[in-house]
Amino acid sequence: EYFVESAGIRSSTFSIDVADLPYVDRLDLTYYFPQYTGLDSRTQEGGGDIAALSGTLVEVRIHPSMATPAGQLLMDGEPVGDLAVETDGTLLASFHVAEHGFYSIELARDNGEMVPASPEYTIDVLEDREPSIRFSDPGRDITASPIEEVYLEVRADDDYGIGDIRLVYSV
Repeated sequence: EYFVESAGIRSSTFSIDVADLPYVDRLDLTYYFPQYTGLDSRTQEGGGDIAALSGTLVEVRIHPSMATPAGQLLMDGEPVGDLAVETDGTLLASFHVAEHGFYSIELARDNGEMVPASPEYTIDVLEDREPSIRFSDPGRDITASPIEEVYLEVRADDDYGIGDIRLVYSV
């Protein structure tokens, strides 16, 4: 309880209630990349901001500072889904990366009231560049006889990996 007094004038008595509020102690992010990339899933412990290809499934595992009965995921300030409470006390949400934006977490107090539990984290959508292919040998046009073997060397590069290269030709 407290009051304010100045120049002999005293206010009414007020009281302050103190409560422990849950907040996000740690976030773990697991990225499940689109199948065409050929990339294995990757877990980032102690994550927050997300940068991934469009179509990537991101699983958010929330380690709260204290036991909480529920929570929700917010995208650009709007609730998009409830968090699943796991047996170990962590909370789980997942979503597909589709556009740039922000996400945050709200956790429930004992009385069920939702309170902000994390800062806003950014979601950046990465662009998948086209692969590049080049012939490194013979390196220029050559003429070959019908019985001559021609050695070819091809180099392919991509930001997320090459699954297969095929040479199609006709004689």
